[in-house]
Order: sequence, then structure tokens, then C-alpha cells
Amino acid sequence: MLLEVIPRFDGKSTPIREWRTKFEIIAGCQGISNPKEWANIMPLFLEGAVFKIYENIDEKQRSYEQVMSILTKAFDVDEFGAFEQLQLGPN
Repeated sequence: MLLEVIPRFDGKSTPIREWRTKFEIIAGCQGISNPKEWANIMPLFLEGAVFKIYENIDEKQRSYEQVMSILTKAFDVDEFGAFEQLQLGPN
């Protein structure tokens, strides 16, 4: 099944924007192109702290766009953070 190619998102190994793009492309190739459907399958690919954040979002607020907005705010690295990571190297 093509969905098996979607990587798990743990907030550490893949940048959130890259993960989102891959998720949407692979889901679309599988014929899942509706954001409501994405919202239903997305939690299956969240792990650890990311899944905990998802669980704490009110069920009425769990549209795909709202969840991605929250996850992007939590895990997106800004320019300063990216510079800091370059200086410190990988964890």
C-alpha cells in the first residue's frame, strides 16, 4: 500500500514542512486528496510528543489545516533556530 511510504512524524527527524508536502503528495497518489480525509489518516503517522500534542487538540478543532497550523508552530524551525542548529550540529 502506498500509504506505507509516508514517514512517521516525530518532530525531530524530518522538518514539518517537508513531512507535510510528502504526506499530501503520497496521500494524493493513493486517491486521498480531500483535507477531511487527510485529517482522518494523519494521526496514524504522528509519534511521540507530536501525537501527544494532537491528542490535546479539541476534537472540534482537528481539521487538517488547524492541526497542521498547530504542528507547524510547534515544530517549524525559524531562521535563528536553523542557524543555531548549524552551529551546534545534529543532536
